[in-house]
Amino acid sequence: MTPFIFLDLDDTVFHSLRKAPTGKVLKAAAHTRDGRVVSFFSEQQLAFLELMQGHMKVIVTTARNSDALSRVRFRFDGVAIVSYGGLILDEGGNPDACWSDRIATQLEAQGDDLPDLFDHLESCARALDPGLRVQIVVDHELALYVVVKHRDADNLSLSRFSHDVVMGSELIRCKYRVHLNDNNLAILPRWLDKAHAVRYLQGIYRQQHADAVFFGMGDSLSDRDYLQLCDYALIPSGSQLHRSVFSKGLSDV
Repeated sequence: MTPFIFLDLDDTVFHSLRKAPTGKVLKAAAHTRDGRVVSFFSEQQLAFLELMQGHMKVIVTTARNSDALSRVRFRFDGVAIVSYGGLILDEGGNPDACWSDRIATQLEAQGDDLPDLFDHLESCARALDPGLRVQIVVDHELALYVVVKHRDADNLSLSRFSHDVVMGSELIRCKYRVHLNDNNLAILPRWLDKAHAVRYLQGIYRQQHADAVFFGMGDSLSDRDYLQLCDYALIPSGSQLHRSVFSKGLSDV
């Protein structure tokens, strides 16, 4: 058996301090560009990550772009899916040329509405709540999607913005998918999905390894589609996806 695991990072193998497990020894997991540590491993999470690294071929599968991935304080030597599947990086950190050609074709077909969408959302955010921050995620000079966060992690404000502004846009309803998880609101082109990149890599790995077995691990509803492509799915307890799947408690059974 040749085991592969498609592994999400944030809220799967590490957390922000606000969401980190209480009463646990924490270790730095990721930092900002200015060196400030913003994500943390528990000892158990780090041990599990090292276990996977030692026994499986780990393919990072993350919404982080290449720069944000480089600021994770754990060495991943394998292929990585970044920016929600907008790029696939080889072991040397270089974009997979074939996949990048596919994405370039999709971007060309989409047109140039992302900057206008950004301007609209930023203007509305300034008017509604100055704590809202709107950003276009760019990776290797490709403008891929929009993300909105709240400076003070005010989830209620972000949820209202999603409902009143984002879902009120006809352009977004027609051409984009909207995903809200805690303090992260992503507005994604419909063709941009981790699952597409996972399927592409699985095709390559099946040709190389007749005995390939695929595991997937992720915390978010946006991870569900690529987890369904895998032979086995792992879901962190207490995560958004875990709550969705196991919404019925034992007392209700």
